[in-house]
Amino acid sequence: MPVCLVVIGRYVPQLEFLGVLLGSDPVLAPEEQLYQRLLAGNLEEAVEFAENYVDECSSRELYDNVGIPALRLAENDRQRSSTDTNYRRLVAETAISVVREVGDHVRENASAVEEGIDLTQRPCVLCLAGRTELDHAASEMLAQVLQERNIGAKVLPPIVVSRGALEQLDLQGVDVVCLSYFHPQPQVYARYVFRRLRRRAPQVKFAVCCWNLIAGMEQAEELKRQMAADAAFVSLQACTEQVEAWIGRAAARGDAPQVTAEAERAQLTALRSLGLNASKRQALDEASKKVAQAFNVPIALVSLVDETHPTAPDSLPQEVQAGLQGNHEGSLDAHVIAADDMLVCEDVTEDPRFADDPRVLERGIRFYAGVPLRTLSGHVVGCLCVIDTEPREFADRDRHRLQDLANQLMADLQNAQATNDVDSERTRTSAPRNRSQG
Repeated sequence: MPVCLVVIGRYVPQLEFLGVLLGSDPVLAPEEQLYQRLLAGNLEEAVEFAENYVDECSSRELYDNVGIPALRLAENDRQRSSTDTNYRRLVAETAISVVREVGDHVRENASAVEEGIDLTQRPCVLCLAGRTELDHAASEMLAQVLQERNIGAKVLPPIVVSRGALEQLDLQGVDVVCLSYFHPQPQVYARYVFRRLRRRAPQVKFAVCCWNLIAGMEQAEELKRQMAADAAFVSLQACTEQVEAWIGRAAARGDAPQVTAEAERAQLTALRSLGLNASKRQALDEASKKVAQAFNVPIALVSLVDETHPTAPDSLPQEVQAGLQGNHEGSLDAHVIAADDMLVCEDVTEDPRFADDPRVLERGIRFYAGVPLRTLSGHVVGCLCVIDTEPREFADRDRHRLQDLANQLMADLQNAQATNDVDSERTRTSAPRNRSQG
């Protein structure tokens, strides 16, 4: 009977997993050999296979060359409907157990040569599973390699990036967030997660590990743009090297301001209370033009917690104008909102907080000065900033003037809304009398 099942699995695509599970073909590739053991739930043989591979190479090479490809086989089998959810879960759970055994094995070997791995490092990297158990297993692999490099990493399951749980995600002390996906087109999912998190933690770096992209979609720059990420990777080696670089720069910058989920909700509520209809948005654009003229700068922005209203002359380079469009993602204005304080960078390339930030440099920004926009209740709903494509000085009198203009802008918005509220109340209370008189 087992022989019959192997033959069936070889010739019936929907039952291909039977050939992997029961076959004994000696020419199986390493990832197929590991997948066979994971699919069978054979933890002991899977661990032996993995430890032998690590002894000859490294855990990073094990996961890049064997572990991730084995999980990719499981995902592709699932997409072809040849395995059900229980098989995928078994593969993922066994793979996670293998990763933990390999981690112990690596630490034992490191101790033997007096090169211990520090497991007390604070978790400055969050490795998040994007959607499935297989994503969770890949996140465990990434976290273990980072820990071997003495980078504190914490793995969280897919439930964390669901809509309700995402607001509660603790980003305190986090420098990097890495999302893992085996979905062949993860752009929409990653973009949703990163846009929600970036408002709360503008200085955190966001990376996507795309382990199973559709052929022809490996252009990192295009993927990065589509997912609102700082970087996109298709290999574990590239990801860990970039994370190491980010962690080193984050240590040099020090702690960055962050917004709690509760504070973000309060900000959005305060923003909605301003009733920003089309006419008020036009007023914001007009105010931006006046600010740009007042400071003799080419660009002025009224940036809100949920969107940006740019005013930039057509004479600016096209790439600069394009970079100023879109949702609120910039780290400069996000920094102002998170810190609830003025930010002045007379030359952003000299500021260690932003000197390596592509969201700033790729937009051609060299000078930035921004101040928070606060409601009467004290909630920061955005910022007013001036930008130049060349470095420039910004004296104390300029700083005070910019804050005064921001305060006046908020006063005008709130006075207009108060007038609208009074008019609406009068209309509401007078309507019944008018009907009764008729």
